[in-house]
Formats: sequence, structure tokens, C-alpha cells
Amino acid sequence: MKKTNRALIGFAIAGVAAKYTISAVKRWRQSRDATADGWLRENHRGEVVSLDEGPALTAGLVVGTALSTKSLRNSASYTIAISGAGSFGLVDDLAETGSAKGIRGHLGALARGELTTGGIKILGIGLSSLTAVAISLKPHERTVRNVLTAGALVAGTANLGNLLDLRPGRVLKATSFPSLGLSLSSAIETGPPGAILGASFAVAADDLSEHTMAGDSGANALGAALGMSFVSNFSPRTREALLAVVVLLTLASEKWSFSKVIDSTPALHKIDCWGRRR
Repeated sequence: MKKTNRALIGFAIAGVAAKYTISAVKRWRQSRDATADGWLRENHRGEVVSLDEGPALTAGLVVGTALSTKSLRNSASYTIAISGAGSFGLVDDLAETGSAKGIRGHLGALARGELTTGGIKILGIGLSSLTAVAISLKPHERTVRNVLTAGALVAGTANLGNLLDLRPGRVLKATSFPSLGLSLSSAIETGPPGAILGASFAVAADDLSEHTMAGDSGANALGAALGMSFVSNFSPRTREALLAVVVLLTLASEKWSFSKVIDSTPALHKIDCWGRRR
């Protein structure tokens, strides 16, 4: 099967699955009046939006990547990484406990013996990422260094996705741009990047119009899918370079607001505003 065909297959399947899931979640939530179960949030404007988009992105990405990869091994690895990131993110979305914020805050709470939902998410995504890359890497690549580096890249990219979900459409755009490049390149696995594009496209209208948001679930799932695409398509040295970038951005987020940086950079601000309400 041609690489461009795999990207298109991933796009179509993920888009349909995400669209179906967001409608199903909305119907389920409304049928049980699940307004008190953590499904509603206030966005940056103070307006109420739903978290229906998170499970939709996770489902779309799981189905789209699983059915567009080249092998059962890769299908399994993407499924584990994305479902782990999306599921643990959903737990944090719906049952958030503790006042700790950010990786440093949650790790600090763990050090004090306090297990927050954020701490559970960090541990869960870390474990699912390591498991996924251990399956994904070829036998001769499965050294301790490669597994740890690749696992950290997937988990770190998942967390970075979450850090970007502060404005409508931002995390969708941030993961779609590199995914578009991979889906049009000579990459080995173009199906999963296509799935990222398809799932993002399916929920974009609701996200940009501020009816829904990705939440931890959707943002973590998008980041994990992109991280797995990096692992599948790049050499160990390139993965290490990407991990360094992810770590630097994560550390920077502890000191500087991404939103302030984006708003003060004309080119980034223009992209960030594409499709958004004024």
C-alpha cells in the first residue's frame, strides 16, 4: 500500500471515529444530565464548554492509527500509548484531586506521599509509553537507552500537548503541523500522522467555536500519537534531539506562560487565532 494511501486511510478512519464518538458522548452525557460529573469547564473567556472532545480524539486516534499502520506490532504500540494517555488524562479531567499543578507540583506531591490524579496520570502515561515503545522498537533497537529515550519522548510529547490546550484549537494546530509534514514525507509510517490530522479536523469546528475543548484526555492523546510517530519514523539520535526540545519546552513552561509568548510573537499569534472567535 502506498504511503500516501495510508495517510489518507488514517485521516478518514480517525475522522469518522472521532465524529461518531463526540456525538455519542454528547448524547450519553445529556441523557444522564452529567453536568455534575466534571464534564463541563470554564474556558479562558469564562464561558462553559464540554470535555466531549477528549474521548472523541482518543477514540479517533486509536482506531485511525491501529488500522493504518504497517504491522500488528505498530498497531498495538500506538493503541497502548494513545489509549493510556487519553484514559489517564480523562481520569484527571473528571476526578481531579489535590491542588498541585504541573509536573513539578505533582511529583512534589508524590514525594510527600500524596497521590493526586495528576500524579496517577504522570505514572500511568509514563508506564504506557514505555510499554508502547518497547513493543514498537525492533529487537536490535531495544537497548535500555533507546527504550527510555523513546518512552520519555512519547510521555513528554503527551504532556506538552496538555500544556498547549489553553486556547481554542491550539493543541490541534500544534500537533497537526508536524503531522502534515510526516504524512507527506518519505516517513515509514504515514498512517498515524494522517490519523492525527483526521481526528483534529473532525473536532475542529466544535473546538474553535468554543463548544468543546480537548481537555487532558484529548491533548494527552494527540501528544502521545505524535510522539509515537516520532519514534516510528526517526533514528535514535533524532529522537534524543527531539526529547531535548520537549524537555526544554516543558521546563520553560514552568517559568514562562506559553500564551503570553504566543500573543507577543506576531507570526505565532496569527496562527493561533486562525479560525477562532474574535
